[in-house]
Amino acid sequence: MGLFGGGDSSPKPATEPSSVFPADSPGAKMGSVELKHQIMKEFAEGFAVAHAKQLIGKLNNTAFSRCVMNPSSSLSGSESACVTACSEKYLAAFNIVGQEVVKHAQAGKINAIGLL
Repeated sequence: MGLFGGGDSSPKPATEPSSVFPADSPGAKMGSVELKHQIMKEFAEGFAVAHAKQLIGKLNNTAFSRCVMNPSSSLSGSESACVTACSEKYLAAFNIVGQEVVKHAQAGKINAIGLL
């Protein structure tokens, strides 16, 4: 008789948790470290795509608001030149900031969520 009058109190053997992957999937064949790296890689790729979309959106909004005073079906020559110059400056600044972030990350001054 078990505790408090219940059923069998003998210990049950521990069972391995079942995998969340089907037996024939690549995830089922990976070790936990490889799986962790794969998940991190996929997350980073997704983050990069989302970040690029955000960058393009900000670039479009900034260039349009600064360069296109009278929207029409096409850009004038001066509007086109302005959009090009604005885009180049925006991307140059973005690259400089990105390089500094990488330097700080490599130096251990920041972590994945910001400054230490």
